[in-house]
Amino acid sequence: MTQLATLSRPVTAAISRDDKFDVLRTALLELVRYEELNFTARQVAVLLECIRSPKETIKSMSETLQVSKPSISKTVSRLFGLGLLERKPHPTDRRVIFVVPTEAGRKLVISLYADRATSRTSPRVKPARRA
Repeated sequence: MTQLATLSRPVTAAISRDDKFDVLRTALLELVRYEELNFTARQVAVLLECIRSPKETIKSMSETLQVSKPSISKTVSRLFGLGLLERKPHPTDRRVIFVVPTEAGRKLVISLYADRATSRTSPRVKPARRA
């Protein structure tokens, strides 16, 4: 859980806007290209939103991402089927269902985030120029 804290708002507040965009873009592209799961950009956005804010509901995600509730519900169902999200009932209000990442969902995003951080700190090799 401590690794997941690196994805929270207070930590990213110190990162420049361009760096935030670069990290998000790279994470989205890597998840979309993840061959075994074949993610869509919407699925990636929902997964990242659930990790960013662990008490998300279909309604709150719909408002945050500005996507219709049926679209979010369909996306959540797909991620639920992949074992990356789970539904948790509200402790006192049975009408409210939270959508939370599973351990597998967290690990997937953390591994991609860690891979991105590693690639940013490793030296880049310039491609050879053609003669």
